[in-house]
Amino acid sequence: MTPRVTWKGSLNVSLVSVAVKAYTASTPENGQLRLNQLHDACHGRIKYQKTCPLHGPVSSDEIVMGYQYAQEQYVVVDLAELDKLRRAEEKRAIRIEVFVAPEQVGCIFHTDRHYYLLPDGAAARVPYALLHEAIRDKDVCAVGQVVLCKREQLVLIRPLENLFLMTVLKYASQVRLPSCLGEETEIPPQIGQEELTLAQALVEGHTRRQFDLHQYTDQYTVKLEQLIDAKLNGKDLVSAPQSEPRQVLSLLDALKASVAKAESSAAADGAGGQLAKQLSRRAGKGKRGTARGKKRSKTSGSGKPQKKTA
Repeated sequence: MTPRVTWKGSLNVSLVSVAVKAYTASTPENGQLRLNQLHDACHGRIKYQKTCPLHGPVSSDEIVMGYQYAQEQYVVVDLAELDKLRRAEEKRAIRIEVFVAPEQVGCIFHTDRHYYLLPDGAAARVPYALLHEAIRDKDVCAVGQVVLCKREQLVLIRPLENLFLMTVLKYASQVRLPSCLGEETEIPPQIGQEELTLAQALVEGHTRRQFDLHQYTDQYTVKLEQLIDAKLNGKDLVSAPQSEPRQVLSLLDALKASVAKAESSAAADGAGGQLAKQLSRRAGKGKRGTARGKKRSKTSGSGKPQKKTA
């Protein structure tokens, strides 16, 4: 089914304006199965009814929004009235204010709301393509503001294939940064050279230059579908086989065993033979480096063996 346009307006950079339309990048219900709450006794579906403590059940057209400014005291707010506080150019425009390197806007600020921006009409295709290529060539992202769902939103716009992806961001006031966790996050522990070399070899052994996220499936939904199918057809659920209990190893032994496993896996992949040799070489360097460190510790500062004294 063709996605529905969720927003129309313009993409503005200084005096340049490009007509665009936005499509949400998320699938309906995020591709997940929905479960409903039921009454255990009769399996009737639980319903939620909005009620007023003075007048009982109320319909949606009788409900207004309000802000509590004192105990049991509210001021009624109509969000549509916010338009009176907005300039005309703010209402239907994405206002790009700055271009930044991608790493300057950390993923901690990203929400899960993403939109594809496409040119809206034939006249917008050339300026859209021009802006897209310029941003891609400079390897930057755009940060701007737009009104979505009656609320000012901070957004990040970046090239994705031949179009723009717009991600709604959190404001800095909505994010807790790592610095709030105190001193324990500031001073990293001392790391041994052998452990570091093995850890680097382990990371390298699991690194893939080509990666496709489609190889992963939503296992919660898969298992939920199996459970529902079994319930509907009166089948017995077959439990997953129990995995072997993991051995308790020291960090160094765990790293060595993991690197050895990565070596064998890489060799089995055909193209991984060279990688296996690389891993062995790196792990070997770590051992030789540690051995040299021990030798040096037995010598004096000049590098000559120290004489024993009586």
